[in-house]
Amino acid sequence: MTDSLLRAALLGTGRAAPPPADPRLESLLPEASLTAEQRLLLLAGMDAVRRRAGYRPAQRAQPPEAAPDETRPACSKIAGRLLAELLAAGNDDLLAEAAELLEDAGQRLRPELLPTALAIPDEDLRKAFLPVLGERGKWLSRFHPAWSWAGVKEATAFDPAEAKRLWTEGSFSERFSLLQRLRVQDPAGARDLLASSWKEEKAEHRAELIDAMAEGLGAGDETFLESVLDDRSGQVRASAAPLLARIEGSAFAARMQARVDEMLGSSLPFEIPFASKTAGGQRRSSTPGSPARVTRRRGGMQRRVSCRRWNPRKQRSASSSSSRIHRNEWFLPMHCPSCAFLGARRSRCAWPRRCERPLPTPT
Repeated sequence: MTDSLLRAALLGTGRAAPPPADPRLESLLPEASLTAEQRLLLLAGMDAVRRRAGYRPAQRAQPPEAAPDETRPACSKIAGRLLAELLAAGNDDLLAEAAELLEDAGQRLRPELLPTALAIPDEDLRKAFLPVLGERGKWLSRFHPAWSWAGVKEATAFDPAEAKRLWTEGSFSERFSLLQRLRVQDPAGARDLLASSWKEEKAEHRAELIDAMAEGLGAGDETFLESVLDDRSGQVRASAAPLLARIEGSAFAARMQARVDEMLGSSLPFEIPFASKTAGGQRRSSTPGSPARVTRRRGGMQRRVSCRRWNPRKQRSASSSSSRIHRNEWFLPMHCPSCAFLGARRSRCAWPRRCERPLPTPT
């Protein structure tokens, strides 16, 4: 119904006279005189017929391209039912572990689980599930704005001048976000930007900014991270050490490996020599103290050694290593924290998974 007809119908013909008919439709009206109400109803009827007669259905849209072929097999139906229960319960810890196990197995979520998984709101949990969504999960992300986090994002080039301005004038959260995004596209440029203002940063900010360097971490970051080990803040040094340990062939990883090799096979009690020299790449390791302190220091060094180095060092299989560990009365107080940490970093390493079976209760 046209606006003029609708206005006359709402206000009444006593207040608004029916509009004149379209000249092309005037001949369709009866020749007999009509009341205002009759004329309005006839005009409304003709307008409805005209609209229906002139309707053109929408052109058939082109169907979307099919999802790419999957590169991973789907998990079993039993695993799918278990994952469905976990997703419904919303237990983030169990979901993160399930996603990690699924990735380690080289499998993906079953298709019926994808809508629920794509609706996960937690950022960390999204990162855990991203590798197991499969090609169909990425394909589906195009059809719902809330699922776009799983799609392949096109990198947007940064304007160096704008990045420098934001780094200089922005709030800490803006600068941290900028550093994270730059590390994805230009790790070296992001590192140089951080180094340019490093001495002016607050200690708590320095520790968080170092954490952002985990993205795009590579051998080129070693020199800067080594210099961070001399930072006066223990929190900053503690943030840099795990990153250096992840760089293959780094001097830090070699130092930790040498110290752990020296400790392995030693009889108890033992002491870790104190070292605070900075020349030649030496760093603090420990001071003599109680067994608890020695345990913490020893565990700290063990956690800095890549788990892939343990089997070559001991020449034992994962099954053999875990069996010896569980029979050793010193395992629980001395190695549990280290194994838990290595298990979280295990990646392709087999033996930390063997250590995850129930442990004996210490007496």
